[in-house]
Amino acid sequence: MNIQWIAGYLIVFLTAMAVAAALVPICRHLARMFGLMAIPHPDKSDIRPTPLLGGMAVFAGFVLTVLLAYFAVLSTAGDGILAALIPDAIRRYASGMLQQGPRLAAILTGGLLMLIAGLIDDKRAMSPQVKLAVQAAVIIIVVSSGVRLSLFISNEWIAGLITVLWILTVTNAINLLDNTDGLAGGVAAIASLFFLLTAIQYGQFFVSALLAAFMGAVVGFLLFNLHPASIFMGDAGSMFIGYMLGVLTILGTYHRPEDPTAFPVVVPLVVLAIPLYEIVTVMGVRLKKGLSPFRPSKDHFSHRMQGLGLGVRSAVSFVCLVTACTGVAALLLPQLNAAGALLDLLLVGLILTIVALLEIWAGRRNQKKETGRND
Repeated sequence: MNIQWIAGYLIVFLTAMAVAAALVPICRHLARMFGLMAIPHPDKSDIRPTPLLGGMAVFAGFVLTVLLAYFAVLSTAGDGILAALIPDAIRRYASGMLQQGPRLAAILTGGLLMLIAGLIDDKRAMSPQVKLAVQAAVIIIVVSSGVRLSLFISNEWIAGLITVLWILTVTNAINLLDNTDGLAGGVAAIASLFFLLTAIQYGQFFVSALLAAFMGAVVGFLLFNLHPASIFMGDAGSMFIGYMLGVLTILGTYHRPEDPTAFPVVVPLVVLAIPLYEIVTVMGVRLKKGLSPFRPSKDHFSHRMQGLGLGVRSAVSFVCLVTACTGVAALLLPQLNAAGALLDLLLVGLILTIVALLEIWAGRRNQKKETGRND
């Protein structure tokens, strides 16, 4: 990887982070002005009314940086001052990156629609069914524009259906993770880092630039969202972040003919193992209790870790650390032969098993405490 490309990605990351961080105080003020506040709830970790417009800062930081980078590359067609600032190593690929314009427009439009839907939900809560239908409608529009999974799937309808289900699942997995200060943002930032490293490894310049901007915007917001958070991302933020993670994984390529095996195709599943584990287990626990799978509850991974005695920051750090472990495992997959890849995936399975055992232990411990109180 040319040092000029690394410098370019770093500039994109820092720009998005700076823009998002600069906009957070403005979004915080607007949230108070328009009454977009999170009210303390017994099934959530917040203990005081907190502004909800953090997702707007993430969206704006990402979109403004991407548009700035796109127009900077567009300027390479001329001889202006801006064009002279673009390194030759990047200018050589400018035409190919500019061809991504229509697809980029579709992705950003989908992100805007997802943000608007989340803002409506933050202001006037939608029913889970309506919320899911709106998410699906937005994703279908984006997939219909040509953003879809294609690896090993020749049938466009099947590829489109799998793409819709994948983005919808990731969107709601991140939405579920948004239950503790800094958790959803931390996991999203770590996941995007490993997707970025994978994209760089495969020489995917367009996707890498988008991931650098996305990670920067999330980190810029995260500076204000760590416990005790002064602002939340709200459903607008969690839906946008989840949507973008789902889309960016679809844009990436995870297998080349020269790779030792085809196992790298599961890289997205491995990187996002914890969010996917969260959505499966939380839904399962709620159904087992006879509750609606969409009803808020303290059955989340982070809540159970707090039940073991960890503080909010420690619980979030633990979940992020486990996410980083699965990310490292995913990063290794393209380098391993079949035996090594199987061992790598076995390691991920063991990590999830440890997580499950910790959750079971925490659940039993909390149950004993409640029984003791009732007695």
